[in-house]
Amino acid sequence: MAFIFAVTKCANEIKESRYRFLDGEVVLYESIDTSFTYLDKETKLFKVVNVLM
Repeated sequence: MAFIFAVTKCANEIKESRYRFLDGEVVLYESIDTSFTYLDKETKLFKVVNVLM
């Protein structure tokens, strides 16, 4: 979790990494959140984990 926090914090410091498309328009966000996938070994199912900054 600390690694994900550090990478997202660094990405938020780079203006170009905060651009997204919204309804066909390019938008610059003040900050971004991240998400990643996690494989649950017991169920063999992938889970999507959203990390809010």
